[in-house]
Amino acid sequence: MLPGGWALLGERGKWVGASGRRVRAVSASAAALRVELRGSEGELVELDVLEPARGTARSVRVVLGAGGVGTVTVARS
Repeated sequence: MLPGGWALLGERGKWVGASGRRVRAVSASAAALRVELRGSEGELVELDVLEPARGTARSVRVVLGAGGVGTVTVARS
């Protein structure tokens, strides 16, 4: 569990949990979860997270930008 009760479950459709090569940084607070990613430029990455308020998994998507990096922020609903 991360601060604020968040959990990064991993990348959807992958067998291995969040890899140190894919995930550059993770930060969390009571209000939001922020994940910095790397991969191929233009790549669509779909992550599953556990939102503390709901206690259910939620899927979020980000397209990696220039240099194959991207950030996704998930706000508490």
